[in-house]
Amino acid sequence: MYSSLDPRGSREPGRAVMDIIDGRPWVASRIRNNNLRQHCRKLGVAFRSRREVVQATRPDCRRLLAVITRRSRLLLATHPSSFPLIPMVLRIAAYAGCWLRQPEDWQPDPEQAADGQWRSLLEHLFSAGYPLPRFLAGAWLVPGPFEHVERDWYCHIAAGRSLKDLPGLPCCLSARALHHAMQAPDGLNVRQALRWGQLTALGFGEAMIRQVMASRMASDFSANGVWTALLEKIAGSPWFAPEAFGALADMILHELATEGVTSTDRLMKAPLPELIRRARGLWNRLLQISRQEGAAFLAPAIWRPGVRHALSIFARRSWPLLPGSAGSEVLSLEGRNWQVDQLTTHLQLMKEGDRMGNCVSRYWGKCWSGKAAIFSIRELDPASGKAEPRITIEVDSEDRRIRQIEKRWNRCIYGEKHAVVSQWAARNRVLLT
Repeated sequence: MYSSLDPRGSREPGRAVMDIIDGRPWVASRIRNNNLRQHCRKLGVAFRSRREVVQATRPDCRRLLAVITRRSRLLLATHPSSFPLIPMVLRIAAYAGCWLRQPEDWQPDPEQAADGQWRSLLEHLFSAGYPLPRFLAGAWLVPGPFEHVERDWYCHIAAGRSLKDLPGLPCCLSARALHHAMQAPDGLNVRQALRWGQLTALGFGEAMIRQVMASRMASDFSANGVWTALLEKIAGSPWFAPEAFGALADMILHELATEGVTSTDRLMKAPLPELIRRARGLWNRLLQISRQEGAAFLAPAIWRPGVRHALSIFARRSWPLLPGSAGSEVLSLEGRNWQVDQLTTHLQLMKEGDRMGNCVSRYWGKCWSGKAAIFSIRELDPASGKAEPRITIEVDSEDRRIRQIEKRWNRCIYGEKHAVVSQWAARNRVLLT
């Protein structure tokens, strides 16, 4: 522990850092430089972890920080809030097996800015001598586990290996898109640079690229087949207005989050004008419902990303299930399977109304207040597993009595469909009148 008679500890960055890594006691108040003090706090928290993956980085982390403290001002001139140095050092230490050179051989330019010195360290450790795009350094900023696909990409590219062999690379990216990605502008992360390369290869102009890069799909490669299909539709439609892209992309993200990739793939088979119409319809109806519920927006326009984000959260807000009933169950009758789902969000009611051609979306008020529960009975296709809505049911939540049973276009049920409803009602103690 630093003594008041030995203030050297407050002036020697390396001493505090090494004490923390080696598990010796230290006093934060003795460190006069606030940036260094905050970095040391982050380092102390990291090595208090008992996780084996963290402890395994300790020797290489010690080597890195010893060099950083002696030969750069990264610890003194950067603050963790804007430059998370300690997490990045831990991630680099976890990739010590990919180092091409040793950290002790690093000789940075003392006049260079902090971000320049950092990129210099990365290139010293990982680069085979090829110039690297500036955006690649963002791979070490990505949160999550130490070993991450974007950091794998960094090591792969830095070692001079082909872009076509990137591990986990989305298969829909062409060689031309990868070539353009390496020329992406500063300020993008690795995923955004790949998307930028894809847009450039498709021939999009600056206005369209700006709209796409500002959307949430720019970094989303989890359903890249969906996004590639959308971008190709737009590329083949010179009449498309870039300003409409945000509402369209958010509608697809909403579909992915609520219905999954399979349903969204089917949606993407529709013509582009139909997709635009559906996007505008979705956001306008959600805006109308939110206003009826008392929500207020300073600028209630669906082309504003903040409004669409708020509406998306609103649409997924749910109400409780009918007591004693399951949220989803499957019934079998005469060799056919039926899935019964309780609809518990505004969006589910809207989609049920669209598919069944009824006004069930207007029942959100009764559902939200606990006066009614809405159920959708869907027939399961044994070949595709797709569930097609066949019957919509309204149940009075107070007396558990069915108030309405309607087929598509509000037609009455009979025969087998009535038997399915009877079986479901008996299993869930619902009265069928």
